[in-house]
Amino acid sequence: MYSRTIISQLYIHFIVIFLFQICQVRSIFGHPPSFRDEDYPTSITLNEGQSLLLNCRAEFAEQFYWLKNGHHTFVETNLYQIVESSRNDSGVYRCVASNEVASTLSPSIRVNIEYLDGFEESDMSDHFISATEGGYFVIKRPMLIANTERIANAKYSWYNNDKQVYSSDSCYVTSRGDLVVLDATSSDFGNYKVVASIDGLGEVISKVFVVRKNNDMVDPSDVLRIIYFSDSRKIVLSEPSGMKIETFDCVSSLKDGVRTRWFMNERSVSGNERGISLSQNNRSLLIKLPDALDSVCLNDFTLYFSAFCILIKNYFSDLQNLSEYKLDCKADASSGVMFDRRSLTIDIIEIPILKPAPTEIFRPLGSALTIPCSRKRRRDISSSIQWYFNGREFATRKSRLVIQKLSRKDYGIYQCEASNDAGSTMNTVWVKEGMSPTTDFLRSEDEPVEEVSGIGFGAPVIITPPKNHSFIVGSKALKLQCIATGVPSTTIIWRFHGKYYK
Repeated sequence: MYSRTIISQLYIHFIVIFLFQICQVRSIFGHPPSFRDEDYPTSITLNEGQSLLLNCRAEFAEQFYWLKNGHHTFVETNLYQIVESSRNDSGVYRCVASNEVASTLSPSIRVNIEYLDGFEESDMSDHFISATEGGYFVIKRPMLIANTERIANAKYSWYNNDKQVYSSDSCYVTSRGDLVVLDATSSDFGNYKVVASIDGLGEVISKVFVVRKNNDMVDPSDVLRIIYFSDSRKIVLSEPSGMKIETFDCVSSLKDGVRTRWFMNERSVSGNERGISLSQNNRSLLIKLPDALDSVCLNDFTLYFSAFCILIKNYFSDLQNLSEYKLDCKADASSGVMFDRRSLTIDIIEIPILKPAPTEIFRPLGSALTIPCSRKRRRDISSSIQWYFNGREFATRKSRLVIQKLSRKDYGIYQCEASNDAGSTMNTVWVKEGMSPTTDFLRSEDEPVEEVSGIGFGAPVIITPPKNHSFIVGSKALKLQCIATGVPSTTIIWRFHGKYYK
């Protein structure tokens, strides 16, 4: 017979192992806060003065706090509200949601506050333009005092001696808001001003531009050349499923007898392609992104093979830097005897994409941990990498996180974020202590559980966890079921609002 001391020691040993297993069950079935990407728009654009309301939507969250541009805002609720926004409120916002398991960082939201204060002061010499009758002249509008020089919904109107100038064969208002006048007549000389207007922000008026006649100038009006052409452009696609419209301009010096043609990546543009249209005698090229990017495949020969062509284009764009496109404008007259050609580049910046990562990783104490953070497309290589641990920045910017020897403080939520001007993408990995669960512990509800027989120990296993329920306030009863097995006999402990119940 065992002595009473040995029996007591065995009993204590059983209790320690049992409590340890219960703690393991609790940790496995707890869950850190989690977010859904669809709850967080990549960007929000508001006019100055409008209200801003952000919601930290997170499951399993008990505490919150907000960050702006990576700094603590001292807002510690799930809602972040600004009643009347100002330009200083522009920035990148995100929240950190916490519970007793871990802390998790939300996807970022870029907030843009638009404002319009006027036109910048320009050199007075720019306000005096000389031209010859029958010649041409170009007036470039001053820079805007605004949140960005190119505001998407800005409208520009030009006035000559208080009479509005409309686009025609001899006059053209560009997408940037500049004015081009061809074959100038006496009525085209005088005082000009430009008005910029934005819905919700009002309008601003420039200082006067004076166009004077100077017949002493040598203006070869019979020589063809492109006198106005858009600059190369960086286009940011911040919404994966969104549509962005960009307009490019190409104006030649001759009003009549000129043929203007556009080429994208050396392929002729007819204006009938998906996402592409031409207007103003082909002076204006409108591109809808991302639809127009697939149109480089569409011509008479590849029309029936467009799907294959797009597949090939996407494949090579992953291997090369094909986020850059070449756009050409060619103007010719007199059956091609006179011609001119200009080129620009369009640099497309899209939200980087990361290769999928496991959502959970089990590692025993003292083992090594490696978490990759790999960009899916080669053209995303310029995006920056930032790591976070339990909602705080981690001191590495490499594409692979390595911890040689795990300690208890190293378990938690690791997040890798790839970001650029278009936005960011994040992978979230929960690193847990222990070995990966075997198939013995991954039973379905319909699979029978084997009885544990003989002398030994069986770790507690929850075989039927509680399910979410909806009920009406005032209901008489709410039944939640939790079935577990183990040796010694398993005790189930419930917790509600921080209190424990057996």
